[in-house]
Amino acid sequence: EDNYWSRPILDAYELSENMFGRLVMPGTIAGKTTEIYNRQLGTKGFNVVLVCEHDTASAFLAATAGKDCAIISSGTWALVGTETEKPIINEYGMKHNIANEGGYPGHHRLLRNVMGNWLIQEIRAYYREEGHKYNYAELEAMAQNEEPFSFLIDVDAPQFFEPGNMPQKIKDTCMNLYGKAPQSVGALVRCVYESLAFKYRWAIEILEHMTGKTMPIINIVGGGSKDDLMCNFTACACGKPVIAGPSEATSYGNMLVQLIAAGEISGIEEGREILKASFVSRRFEPSDTPLWDEKYKEFKTMFGLE
Repeated sequence: EDNYWSRPILDAYELSENMFGRLVMPGTIAGKTTEIYNRQLGTKGFNVVLVCEHDTASAFLAATAGKDCAIISSGTWALVGTETEKPIINEYGMKHNIANEGGYPGHHRLLRNVMGNWLIQEIRAYYREEGHKYNYAELEAMAQNEEPFSFLIDVDAPQFFEPGNMPQKIKDTCMNLYGKAPQSVGALVRCVYESLAFKYRWAIEILEHMTGKTMPIINIVGGGSKDDLMCNFTACACGKPVIAGPSEATSYGNMLVQLIAAGEISGIEEGREILKASFVSRRFEPSDTPLWDEKYKEFKTMFGLE
């Protein structure tokens, strides 16, 4: 059956279906490049393949940790999700802001947006303007030397979405919560990383409840997979091993769909086996689990997370 646009939505906004292109599935060959384009590139021409039209959809295809794993596509945003055969739509999912998003056939995405590296990027931007050009390795090292669990915040609180002087926003929030605030760069970064890790756990627990399955492992893909401390904190907070990589997951997922369309591989699973053999992934094991569990309970209570 052909895919079609939602008639109730079109009617509600008085839009004609003729305004939109035909809906086709990822992996469809749209046609060949034009002669003008071929002359510009000096090529004989090639097929144009419609891949997953969202970067996260492509990134999820490059997750290699197994069918039932939790997947975190980690960049400025973190998309915390898992793959399902079909959408799961219910009141619980609506209450917890869970998205059902399409991808390659058979690889439906169930996920929740969580703040990602945006807070760290904004902290770096603030100090860069102050003349301190910290790289991520330096921030990690400083955070590692700080006292654990001194400050926890809800990383998805509205005040953190606006750019500009993120250290002060975090300090103000902590003053309201604790009557004190992180003073060093390392303390700010540790606050963000620990809080992010707990928010990831919360999102994964919601997904496990919705799918009725336990996710034994977490695959972090995208740029955030290169951040060792964040990967380690995620493993500890969630009590699950973390597989980190590939970092260029969106590009690889895009390539897999093109390879399938070209008849070079049989499907996504074969493509994932090729990725596993081609790139070294890193594994982070959880540690200090009782302590992280205790702090996670405090985190949920503090921010009223159900």
